[in-house]
Amino acid sequence: GGNSYVDLRGISLVAQLNYYSVSRVCFDAATFEGFGQFGGYSTFEDCLFRQTKFNTNLHSQFTHCSFANSSLRDAKLGGPFIDVDAPDRDRLADTIVDAVSW
Repeated sequence: GGNSYVDLRGISLVAQLNYYSVSRVCFDAATFEGFGQFGGYSTFEDCLFRQTKFNTNLHSQFTHCSFANSSLRDAKLGGPFIDVDAPDRDRLADTIVDAVSW
């Protein structure tokens, strides 16, 4: 239906995701491990990143996305993150953050 998500659950990606507009994709339990993977030129809207492992930077724009129970310990965050579900604070303990607010 009109409210469904593209299902990419559990995918493992190392490719860069720059210059894309991504909407309504489920990346639950995915793994992102590529250097510079989420550069500053892409937008993600209403996407699901629950229980996802990030070992990359996140400098794209994320709007209405969920990062619940995601591992961001090895990520470098730059955002912007607009109206997102943030991960638990303990999952951000060792994360490098560049002026990000949740």
